[in-house]
Amino acid sequence: MPSQDTDLEIYQHMMHFTTLCRQRLAKIAEPLQLTGAQLQMLISIQPDTPTPMKHLCSTLLCDPSQVTNIIERLVGLGLIKRHEAPEDRRIKIITLTPKGKQVRAFVIADFSTSAPSTHLNNKEKQQLHTLCEKMANTI
Repeated sequence: MPSQDTDLEIYQHMMHFTTLCRQRLAKIAEPLQLTGAQLQMLISIQPDTPTPMKHLCSTLLCDPSQVTNIIERLVGLGLIKRHEAPEDRRIKIITLTPKGKQVRAFVIADFSTSAPSTHLNNKEKQQLHTLCEKMANTI
């Protein structure tokens, strides 16, 4: 049976990993003149899939004012478009522009060649994915 020390060590590893991921995200974002949060939002938007701003708030775990500021910056850079949902003008929809799709594809390609998970085999990746999903669903 794992001890409290094991739980603490797992937590410490996760926090360390989170810090490393944020540093990597910032390193990728800097030459694109983006912040880590802006880049995280950009990769959270699926190409050719209109995304409600409310969905981005829950995905990024932040309040609407923070999302609005990030979106304004990405709109200003020509990476995304913001418009009203045709069925309800109160709902704001976000889509990637061609430039946004290009930047997103570049970032994802960079991630896929430099992500820590590239050192895992397929079985390990699936196990990690399952465990991460399980832990995320308990929070």
